[in-house]
Amino acid sequence: TTIRGELLTLKTETQNAIHVLKTSSDQHGASIVELQRAASQSADEVTALQSEIKRLRTEMNQLTEKHMDLEGRSRRQNIATDCNVKRRGRKGAELNGFVSQLLKEVLTLDDLPLVDPAHGALRRRPDDTGPPRVVRPHYYRDVTTILRKAMTQRDLAYQGQKIRIFPDFTAEIAKRRAAFNGVRALLRDKPGVRYGLLYPAKLRVTFRGAETMFTNAKEAQRFVELHFGAGGD
Repeated sequence: TTIRGELLTLKTETQNAIHVLKTSSDQHGASIVELQRAASQSADEVTALQSEIKRLRTEMNQLTEKHMDLEGRSRRQNIATDCNVKRRGRKGAELNGFVSQLLKEVLTLDDLPLVDPAHGALRRRPDDTGPPRVVRPHYYRDVTTILRKAMTQRDLAYQGQKIRIFPDFTAEIAKRRAAFNGVRALLRDKPGVRYGLLYPAKLRVTFRGAETMFTNAKEAQRFVELHFGAGGD
């Protein structure tokens, strides 16, 4: 009788312990299910956020490119100079005439180019002594003529001062175009190769009748190495 009682007591205690363990296990199982649901929801939210970030980044890049293109196009009729000749108080129309005469003499132009009034197009130096850093010829044909002559003529000078004349690119466009300088140097004088740098910063290479466009200087470098070996040799 005593043994039976002890067995019953042990059985009851065991059943109670099992019940407690089962209850705890069920609670843990429910917690795990909830955690899995929360983790799945968080993963979905992270995926959605990543997609939104990707979309916003793409949109931002498009807007940046559009802004850069619009700003660049607004400058396409401008010409930049780094002449240090004193302009001796010239202003307005007199300054425009001075710039026209400078361009005509430096580049041996047939006619004086018509330069638009200053406004926002003629930007003066901070010290207000030299001619504007940027001038805007009235006719685009004058822009192309001036830039073509500036590229083909060497050692430009005005009144004994060296002068450079170049397109008025934005800093970002100038940086992108400069990235192709090394590749262009490698392509120079290569037989059967024609190349040119298009606006804003696209390198067009024609080789063996096939035309390839590059917007990435590293890709252009790999193209040169593939066809001409490392260093373009």
